[in-house]
Amino acid sequence: MRSKGQAAFYALAGGYLLYLAYQLFGGRMDNGGENYWVALIFSIFFVIAGAAILIYTAIMYQKVTKQETQASSKKEEDTGHKLEEQPTETASAQTEEYAEEEEN
Repeated sequence: MRSKGQAAFYALAGGYLLYLAYQLFGGRMDNGGENYWVALIFSIFFVIAGAAILIYTAIMYQKVTKQETQASSKKEEDTGHKLEEQPTETASAQTEEYAEEEEN
């Protein structure tokens, strides 16, 4: 199972790739000739990879959050049913006792 910590790590990696793309794209004017095209190609690659990682991370984070919410609500339902069952049983037993006393 994936965790929120793993999602945070992926988000940092995607953000770093976007930062690298920005740095390469910003410095492409300093490069001439062949280096210009290499910097441009890698900038585009880093933007695409960084954006893909961030989108994947957002989807993964939503799934993890949804699973945690479902697990906690299921746990609350289980404890809620147990708590509701106990008073109901005692209430029905008390009702029967009162009915027997009224008959006597």
